[in-house]
Amino acid sequence: MRFPQPRPSGASLRVRVGLFALTALVGSTALLTASSGLVHRVPVAANRSVTLTAATTNTQGSGSGFCGSVSGVVNGQTVQGVNLGPSFDNVYACGPTENTWWSSDPFEADFQCVELSTRFMWVAYGLQAAAGNGAVFVANNHQRFPSLPVGVPAPGVVPAPGDVVSLSGGAANPNAEPAGHTGVVSDTSHVNMSTGNGYISVLEENDGGVGTGVINVSNWNESMGNPSYANGLFWYTQISWLELSGAHGPSGYMVDSVGHVYAYGGAPSPVEQTVWPTQARATRMALIPGTASGYVLDSYGGIHAFGGAPRIRPTAYWFGQNAARDFVMSPTAKGGYVLDGEGGLHPFGTAPALASTVSWTWDIARAVVLRADGLGGWILDGWGGMHGFGNAPGVRLNSPYYPGQDIVRAACLRSDNDSGWWVDGSNDIHSFGGAPAVTSSTDFPGQDVTRAITCASDSGGYTLTSTGQVLPFGDAPAVWSTPQLINGQGSGLAVAK
Repeated sequence: MRFPQPRPSGASLRVRVGLFALTALVGSTALLTASSGLVHRVPVAANRSVTLTAATTNTQGSGSGFCGSVSGVVNGQTVQGVNLGPSFDNVYACGPTENTWWSSDPFEADFQCVELSTRFMWVAYGLQAAAGNGAVFVANNHQRFPSLPVGVPAPGVVPAPGDVVSLSGGAANPNAEPAGHTGVVSDTSHVNMSTGNGYISVLEENDGGVGTGVINVSNWNESMGNPSYANGLFWYTQISWLELSGAHGPSGYMVDSVGHVYAYGGAPSPVEQTVWPTQARATRMALIPGTASGYVLDSYGGIHAFGGAPRIRPTAYWFGQNAARDFVMSPTAKGGYVLDGEGGLHPFGTAPALASTVSWTWDIARAVVLRADGLGGWILDGWGGMHGFGNAPGVRLNSPYYPGQDIVRAACLRSDNDSGWWVDGSNDIHSFGGAPAVTSSTDFPGQDVTRAITCASDSGGYTLTSTGQVLPFGDAPAVWSTPQLINGQGSGLAVAK
């Protein structure tokens, strides 16, 4: 028996918020900063959907007005942030600097040097920096993001604008204060790359109150500060940098189970999305190729646009029931198909109805893939069986069949339209239709953690875990980082192509 088709759900509530990191609580949407612990609550009626416009973006912390938006109380007096003037990539150095502790700075407790580097990594690259003082900032963030290279001074080698530097005394100056310093490289044009002499300009905070400093370059040796001042207390001779100025690496989008859409890598942040703060409803996502727009499927069968995508009305809807399992978009991105748990395939938008060869009276359908012509594809059951619909031919299963084991979590199709991979809950990758055997970078034996898969090429792709990890398989390169999940679990994934 098919799931019944009850009435549509109630109206949604629209709110506008800007945020750095977000945690949804029962009955409210809470903005929780990664380092300060400050929480700003936007009351939301329980069990209602919320449309976030200017949603989970990395714009907070940018612009000339950010410094003045920060205020706090110091010794009983209200103190306002000050824009010091210098900037790079629309990130401004702020003050006051020395010994002022704030109550509303979302990136650190005050405008110390680490605050600027942390804020810049978020605004410019969407990376949530690891904690630590200036001396260890680069080392800590390389440990957090191993795919980010670390540079050190050498003949012909200097950091590039957009790189983040760590500075400390090193062996040459044991008198330097141990916390060190950090900043953002803003200009290297004053270094003679033939002789290795000149200086590097750095955007900085908490070092003189002017917002800029210089790293001196002499015969390719780099240092900052004056060795004669305070017995070398602020003379830094050991310098390293995160090579952030190159490519962002792989990019794309993921959605958590309450509907928040996240950009990772260099993908632009979506500007609108629908969330359910207290309900795990989102099940899958699909991206309109070449855009930051797409759709999220909820478990009732609702299809929700994000990033300015046109609204689409589903033809099947199961209010209050966990019925929808997967969906695919047609080649025109103006329609597609929703798969329910019993194998029913429901067209929406401009997609035509397609004949299916399978249906069940129980919940076992798990994934659907659609060929590039939009006229056929395959439904995967939880045991690993594949069932054609439309004009799709039979497919040879390269992997074993698992009768009685509901392990299939998602599938993706390669460009030949006849082969691909599916992933099980432990993150093992299974090929079908002649696709090459590939391995995942990480697996989780005995655990059910993987929720989605996407093909990035004909030789690899990415999977998404319930904790929000985007893991490569095959020859796909590792992603730099993925945002911390706001709430719920990872449920959908798309690669920006």
